[in-house]
Amino acid sequence: MRLEPRIVRVNIISHIENRQAQAVSGIADTAGQEIRLEQVRKVYGSGEAGVVAIQNIDLQLRPGEFMTVVGPSGCGKSTFLQICAGLIPATSGRVLVDGRPVDGPPEGLVYLFQQYSKSLLPWRTVLQNVSFAIEHRAEIAAPQRREYCMDHLAMVGLTEFADRYPRELSGGMQQRVANARALAAKPGVLLLDEPFSAVDALTRIELHKLMLRLWEEQRFTALLVTHDVDEAVFLSDRIAVMSNRPSVISEVLPIPLARPRDKLTTPEEPAFLQLRHYLLEKLTGGAHA
Repeated sequence: MRLEPRIVRVNIISHIENRQAQAVSGIADTAGQEIRLEQVRKVYGSGEAGVVAIQNIDLQLRPGEFMTVVGPSGCGKSTFLQICAGLIPATSGRVLVDGRPVDGPPEGLVYLFQQYSKSLLPWRTVLQNVSFAIEHRAEIAAPQRREYCMDHLAMVGLTEFADRYPRELSGGMQQRVANARALAAKPGVLLLDEPFSAVDALTRIELHKLMLRLWEEQRFTALLVTHDVDEAVFLSDRIAVMSNRPSVISEVLPIPLARPRDKLTTPEEPAFLQLRHYLLEKLTGGAHA
């Protein structure tokens, strides 16, 4: 049986209760961390057969910023994100998180994959999947761990499905579980590799609202890669535009849209439409920087 997602409104009281439960659990809030890329280059292969995927990228994300990277298909957006995460090495240059060089997955960084269903552990319940994010924390006792994880399921509206297995949930609900697990780890940096691309349009709207609400509450640094220009404009503080391969950051655009943003009215604002049209022209070859 597949269960349909519910739309859950979190009020001020439940938000305060969540904060109190986190304080009891022993997990401190993590401030957003700075990310800096310095002359990052990635080459696959060697010699004349080598393919330059990324060419000398310089970029800085401010602590607590929401930045999105867009670019043509095949330009290396996922490669870029994996280098930021320390999952693959750069050929040259370096990535720093709060001034510390990244030579492997850094402390406080969480990666939210595109194929969220494959990142969930099918033999674990929803609650056990969320708990996986904090099981290595020796300072958290088992009773506190359950309470803490239930609070994070409440954030995404899934408390009544805590004992279900991923296969019993809809795609949108599975994505919510992945979100809850990522945020339970208290990330300083959240990297998002097109995590909304595999769900239907209505579920995507709810996930966008959920992600922005949680980001506004916790203020981790968010770095999203996507093909969806509307998604990029709606979610971001700034958008970095990648060129065709060998990829560079051709420009970084500030998003002059007030927060909080509304899924119905924000996309109708003149600034939203202007940015959307500009990016689509640029990415489809209709505009030249």
